[in-house]
Amino acid sequence: NISFVSGDIELADGANLDVDTGAGAGNITIGGSILGVSVETVTLDAGTGTTSVGVIGNAAEIGALSIGSSDNGGITLNGAIVTDGAVTFDGPVTLATGAVSVTTGDNALTFNHTIDGAQALTLVSGTAATAVQGEIGGTTALSSLTATNTTAAGTIELTNIGGVTGATAIGNTNTATLTLDGTAYSTGGTQTYTAKAGQNIDITGTSATFTTTNDNIGFATAGVDLANDGTTTINTGTGAGTVTFGGAIETDGGDDDLLVVTSGSGNVTFTGAIGATNELGGLSVNASAGAGTITFTSTIGATNNTKGIVGTTAVGNAATTEMTFSSTDYTFDGATTFTAASNANIDIAAAVEFTTMNDNISFVSGL
Repeated sequence: NISFVSGDIELADGANLDVDTGAGAGNITIGGSILGVSVETVTLDAGTGTTSVGVIGNAAEIGALSIGSSDNGGITLNGAIVTDGAVTFDGPVTLATGAVSVTTGDNALTFNHTIDGAQALTLVSGTAATAVQGEIGGTTALSSLTATNTTAAGTIELTNIGGVTGATAIGNTNTATLTLDGTAYSTGGTQTYTAKAGQNIDITGTSATFTTTNDNIGFATAGVDLANDGTTTINTGTGAGTVTFGGAIETDGGDDDLLVVTSGSGNVTFTGAIGATNELGGLSVNASAGAGTITFTSTIGATNNTKGIVGTTAVGNAATTEMTFSSTDYTFDGATTFTAASNANIDIAAAVEFTTMNDNISFVSGL
């Protein structure tokens, strides 16, 4: 074991820090801060042992930071980390003491394994990439998760969210690409995913599910590409959690990307076109239960009657309080059913076409 029990480590100009206990179980403990002068590098490798650190850096004091190795010893973070270089955590990370933030300037930020701990986590990599390859909060839920890069354009990749008790905010209106390549994103608070306008939110994880307990889920500004060749499920529970798509919904082709949305009493809003370029393989919105209103602001398919959904479309149920179609063209290749409560409205724009390719279309109940 190597321990710096108290006091700060202050690196002289050009004095890089390398602490290595070998491939075995020797631990590294740094009780104080690690500070530098002019982008000194820090490398901490405890092999299969644990590494515990506090505050690291301030502005441009520390350059590249690497903690852990392929031996995958556990890493404990106890304070803010600020660098002017790339940061890599190669081992499961635990957030131990208060809110933790990692800020890298415009340099890559990578977590190769899981992140756990009942603390708030903020990640900022500027114009560079943020990538979390392990599950977040799968063992111990985080209290909140923010990875917005403020207003910078750096790409963001998240593999899985197993638990966040508070709000989750990922990306901003300049984020070049937001990739969600995991299978489950589950939180006890709101989920907001944002990227720049265009098809820049990619859902690629097999049978991806997004789940809250009566809290909102939103995909803001950017359109969503369903590219997992399976079913993407979004479920906000039985309460008032809303589901909002701020842009278009497309797929990677193949007619095998389906979307299932359940929102309880929360409203569902589709702002952009659905399947205008590459059609969905099916669409279900509150088909089994849920009283929330459902709004289609744009088209399903293209305005030239190109189909937007191939397969079954089932929207609403006998409790749906209102359904609105605000655009001009809704085109389907498969059985299509729209259902609302007997005393509810199905509101349709003045000039609108509903088209199927020799398939039944039904408007059930509603006024």
